[in-house]
Amino acid sequence: MNIVKRINSYQWLLVIGLLIGINEQIWAQQIAPDVPPSPQAASLEKFAEVPVSLYTGTPGISVPICELRSRRLSIPISLGYNYGGFKPNEMPSWVGLGWALNAGGVITRTVRGLPDETKVKGYFAIADQIKEKYKPYDTTATDWFFLKGVIAGEKDTQPDMYSFNLGGVSGKFIVKKEADGTFKAHTIPYQDVKIKVPSDIAKGEWEITTADGTKYYLGGIMSNPPSGMASEYIETTVSSTYPLQSSSPESQNTQFYTSSWYLRSIVSANNDDQIDFYYQHNDIADKYHRTYSESKTVRLAGATKDQAPGCDVPSGITTTVTEASVDNRLHIKEIVSSVGYKVVFTEGALRQDYNDYSLAKIEVYSSPTQLVKTFELNYIYLASGTSGYKRLLLDKVQQTSLTGNKGAYRFTYNQAISTNIDATFERGIDHWGYYNGANNTTLIPDYSYPTARLNFQGGDREINPERAKVGALTEMTYPTGGKAILTWESNTYNNPNCDGKIEHKPQDKTASVQFIKNAQVGNQGSFTDVEKQTFTIEKQQKVRIFSEVILPQINGNTPIGIFGGNVKVVALSGVDLSTRTTVFDYSTAANSLLDLDLMPGTYEIEADIWGDATEMPDNSEVSASIKVNFTRLEFVGPNGCQKYGPGLRIAKTEMLDGVSTAHTIVKEYKYHAFDEPQNSSGYLMGQALRYYDIVTFRVLSGINFLYSCTQLKLYSNSIRSSGQTKGSPIGYRHVTVLHGKGGINGREENEYSFANDQSYGFGTKIDADWKRGHLVEKRVYDVYGRILNKTHNYYATLDADSTLPHYHEALGVVAQMLKTYPINTDIRDPELNELVYDVYKIRSAWHRLDRTEATQYYYDKEGTTDSTTTVNENFYDNPTVHAFVTRTRTTDSEGRVLITKNRYPQDILPSESKFKTQAQWLEDKYMIGSPMISITFSDDKLIGASFQDYQRHGVNNVYPLASYVAELATPLNNEAALYAVDGNNNLINFTRKQQYSFDFLRGNVIQVVKEDDITTSFIWNYNRTLMTAQVVNASEDQVAYTSFEPQDELGQWVIASGSWVFDGSTSYNGTQSLQASGSLVTIESNPLANYLAHTYQVSFWKKGNGTVTVVGATDVQLIKTINTNWVNGGWSLYVATVKGSDLSGQKVKVTVPAGVNIDELRLHPVEARMQTFTYEPLIGVSSITDAKHMTVYHEYDALNRLKLTRDFEGNILKRYTYKYKGE
Repeated sequence: MNIVKRINSYQWLLVIGLLIGINEQIWAQQIAPDVPPSPQAASLEKFAEVPVSLYTGTPGISVPICELRSRRLSIPISLGYNYGGFKPNEMPSWVGLGWALNAGGVITRTVRGLPDETKVKGYFAIADQIKEKYKPYDTTATDWFFLKGVIAGEKDTQPDMYSFNLGGVSGKFIVKKEADGTFKAHTIPYQDVKIKVPSDIAKGEWEITTADGTKYYLGGIMSNPPSGMASEYIETTVSSTYPLQSSSPESQNTQFYTSSWYLRSIVSANNDDQIDFYYQHNDIADKYHRTYSESKTVRLAGATKDQAPGCDVPSGITTTVTEASVDNRLHIKEIVSSVGYKVVFTEGALRQDYNDYSLAKIEVYSSPTQLVKTFELNYIYLASGTSGYKRLLLDKVQQTSLTGNKGAYRFTYNQAISTNIDATFERGIDHWGYYNGANNTTLIPDYSYPTARLNFQGGDREINPERAKVGALTEMTYPTGGKAILTWESNTYNNPNCDGKIEHKPQDKTASVQFIKNAQVGNQGSFTDVEKQTFTIEKQQKVRIFSEVILPQINGNTPIGIFGGNVKVVALSGVDLSTRTTVFDYSTAANSLLDLDLMPGTYEIEADIWGDATEMPDNSEVSASIKVNFTRLEFVGPNGCQKYGPGLRIAKTEMLDGVSTAHTIVKEYKYHAFDEPQNSSGYLMGQALRYYDIVTFRVLSGINFLYSCTQLKLYSNSIRSSGQTKGSPIGYRHVTVLHGKGGINGREENEYSFANDQSYGFGTKIDADWKRGHLVEKRVYDVYGRILNKTHNYYATLDADSTLPHYHEALGVVAQMLKTYPINTDIRDPELNELVYDVYKIRSAWHRLDRTEATQYYYDKEGTTDSTTTVNENFYDNPTVHAFVTRTRTTDSEGRVLITKNRYPQDILPSESKFKTQAQWLEDKYMIGSPMISITFSDDKLIGASFQDYQRHGVNNVYPLASYVAELATPLNNEAALYAVDGNNNLINFTRKQQYSFDFLRGNVIQVVKEDDITTSFIWNYNRTLMTAQVVNASEDQVAYTSFEPQDELGQWVIASGSWVFDGSTSYNGTQSLQASGSLVTIESNPLANYLAHTYQVSFWKKGNGTVTVVGATDVQLIKTINTNWVNGGWSLYVATVKGSDLSGQKVKVTVPAGVNIDELRLHPVEARMQTFTYEPLIGVSSITDAKHMTVYHEYDALNRLKLTRDFEGNILKRYTYKYKGE
């Protein structure tokens, strides 16, 4: 039984037809302004589900504040919450723990080594000396001394990493110095954004241009800032490192560098709109970040401090403090649009947890003095016992007014702290800095080294899932009374040494013997000692061997035959394991540390020593030790390979509407592997943690005695770097969302991409996060467990080499000395001075979506399944120029193919004279993100196309001119035929559908002409930000309209003479009218085009005694008078007609006698229809008047909520009241 609903041929052609016309519709929507709809009841606090980023398990909560709109540009302002667990040593932002204010943009950088721009030593000065291979032991010493300079910190060979966030556009980039001395930025991954790097990176102004031509300016210095505003748009980080025992200036290692460049202004593509940003600074901000790092050194073998002072080992634990503060700390103060709208941010009281200020208030103004919205932010503190530890928490966000308040957003947090947290620096943290509540006196973890008989009792750095939940948001109450409840749980990850059935557990075995001659032993004569240990491995593997033999020296030499020692590894075989085969022997080994490839079996390690004590110097030793690291296979337990990971994730969200629990929406999130439910799908970022290092070096004592020292160094921070993915230490490949408790309403399964960071020597790694977290497959199941649909995405990453498009790389190099010969550190002999290095590449490459397969499943009553699959393929036919999709090919289950081809400005060839000029205009403005030409193919036949033409005003500004569509009676065989021209070089297949006219000064469309159809014109006011009139069937040079509002440019009317005022005490609509205040006032229209061919209608509303005349009109008729009992009463509507032939100077003239008010003054041809609008800027439309002069009024309360809707006589049509739960 075929149960699939097929698309018949007619429906398929209908789909094709829609696709052909879609580009024209898109352009029309972009160009023609929207008619303002009737306002709805307040929706700012709309109750909505909390989104969760499934790949990381973190919530994406947002509290909307406002959207500052200008003519072309807008800035959404909101508070965002993103929390991953409690880190007690991190300082919250000025809006509270986990919260961030989204208002503007910034470039930040992470400095690696020195700032790139540092003279002589910086990366820009050194980069051309970095190469992929060095020969430090070659006959020439160039590479040797270069790498030694790297080790000494005299050469910065690692490029800094930059990040930018501009609201809708964000990313990372590196900067390279070009051959001509300029700088060029390369995004990671590649994006079609243009970044102009200033020549003075630290103090200069950056310019970022997006693909629509919008320009963002960041950083730099303002010469004359407004009073109270910062002049520098940069923040400088001051980082100081010093021993805990001494913070004196001479003991500090301090670095200064520009770390942030703040958004200064946004400019539209045609420079017809601009939004500026101003900041307040604080030069006395406290240290915002403080970390303690600890180290302990233990002697393992070799000379003692008595034999060689250079082998001295510090006693106890050494603590180093690193503090960071900001010079010229910036907080946003004002955002101002070019039309005068602005948002003001006010700091509150001094914080209790940090020597700075919180954000107390956000105010929105529609003019310099007209306040339209106020939001207040209230805070509480997360506190810990009597220690004085506090952290700022956002408690409430509420819109307020002088006459009342809206319901508030209220927040509840987990504040359960059962221990005192150190206010200076808390040591009760896990390996990643999350709170574990341990009563640690040191941050160095436990460590055991049997060879040296060392068992260091360090700090507890293990994960505590409950303690990490401190500070997490558990409830958010909406203004309407609805509530979101968040349930958190610990991250998990899979042990990488576990395959789901058996676990590869690291093991070690040690054999160690030692004889020390001291006063108690005396000259006892000969001695021997031996220790043996066996171990078994189940699979072939690399076994790491640490071996060491220490013998005393006499007169700088080790006597042969008096002392001895050796270590070895022996393979045991045979039925009784009696057959012994030596696989490692120290006496013949080239290195004391090596990886030995061993087959499965049983092995024995042996350490033995012998000698004559009478020949030994006092306090000397003979020792031998061997340690082997290997893995054993063990069966996993019921929890599989899963382990607790750092930080938190969302386990469940519950959305309560505050009305009925029956409406509660529950979602549960499971992060296990789909095929192994007992195992986590989480991947822990970074390398395996390592807190120790073994160092062997040589020191010179006296004149001729050279001693070897081997020391174990323990650290509080791993020498292998951890990492993050999308801001979290763990990313999940598989995530299941259960709808309803236990999935009673179905489930969905999501699979995400993952890529490991590329690791290099000495802890260096290259971030591959741009390859991670992309949705690979999504499957949706119904309540019965049946699959409903499946979507699979296929991605491509072009990062193999420099031959690929959009590929760039920057080289970095790190180096280290493993051995040093103190007599001469520049003897290039690896046995004496061993230097090692590692070269790595940071790649800027292209990551793209190539293919999507979507399958829909169908079921009949018997449960029989059928399905349809649609395949969408993306093609990138101009990859060396841009990264936009140029072709999409859609194939349905019937095998029918539909291809859409898009040609962007950069795709137009020089030979295409009909399009190249316009394309070059767009390229010059970097307006490259929209296609100029779109073409549709069906089964390899060209069946339709559209083309957007452009015009240029002045030298630089580019605007749409006309939209064309190819409506083909017969499909074309190829694309070349589409561009055929006639004898006049006109395109014969394209028909013009619409033409556009613009106010080039401000960028507003003022006329749309539809081919073989009517013309629609538009009038803009309120600083030309809002459309105040739409006129159907008239051109823009034949109409005029004004309601005399503030910031109104009179809509193509001009006050020619007389004495007048704008009267705010009375008006027909809007907030004011014009009053002739002492003499006759003459108001004239702009000269009217083609006036002789038209008869015009002039209408106005009048209040007061006196006759308003329309020059040339044969009759001025009173149409109606509004009931005087209403506040807008007393106004009368008059309508006049005047022939074009009766006009004087092509103008319509209206005279208003003294003492008379006039409002809603209209002019248009009699065959046209005009609809007009007034507004309360940044609030909503206040009146809509139709072509019959019928007005609907909208009134707002002090909180900008719609309160009343009235008809033209003041009768209430609708009343809105707002009652928030709890009031």
